[in-house]
Amino acid sequence: MALLSWSDEYLIGEATIDSEHKGLFVLVNDFHSRWQAKGTREEIALVLHKLVLYAEEHFRHEEAVMDAAGYPRLAEHHTVHADMFEQIFKLREEYEQQDNHLEQDTMRFVRNWLVNHIVQHDFEFRAFLARSAKRRVTPTPSSPAIPQCRSTRILPAHGTTLLFGLRSTPFSGAAGVGRSEAQRSGCPRWASFHSVQPTCSTPACL
Repeated sequence: MALLSWSDEYLIGEATIDSEHKGLFVLVNDFHSRWQAKGTREEIALVLHKLVLYAEEHFRHEEAVMDAAGYPRLAEHHTVHADMFEQIFKLREEYEQQDNHLEQDTMRFVRNWLVNHIVQHDFEFRAFLARSAKRRVTPTPSSPAIPQCRSTRILPAHGTTLLFGLRSTPFSGAAGVGRSEAQRSGCPRWASFHSVQPTCSTPACL
């Protein structure tokens, strides 16, 4: 019977981390199954050695992902990884050099070593990733639309033509032209036109 059973409940939401967590589950189960089958010390030591190397590589990858994501608790997580690596390294060293026998308590330790880390520490990073993803997909309130200028034409059509003509005419002559045109057209608004400030200077408003 496997010591650990993988479940999607352990997923963090980052492909590299999730893949390597599954790899750690495989190695821990291999370690446990060889112990149950009373494998040789060389066989068990080899699996322990693989577990140590894989854990070291995984911790490095995981911290790189956290760094790239801007995880604010990276330094704290690095300390946790250092402690975990020291624990599993010491277990391997004692087994290889001191001829220690593995007991059921050792299996429980290895199981908790992995599962507790994922649940207690990596789940915090999972929550951070979820919050970051939510911020990326949540639309930000749009800025108020800029009001479109609508022409409030003061002059009739022929007055508009005159206005464009005045813009290319020196101001000293414009008043005379304007008055004569207003007198001919009978436009009552021309006299007040110059006292009205335009609300928009774009061509669409003229």
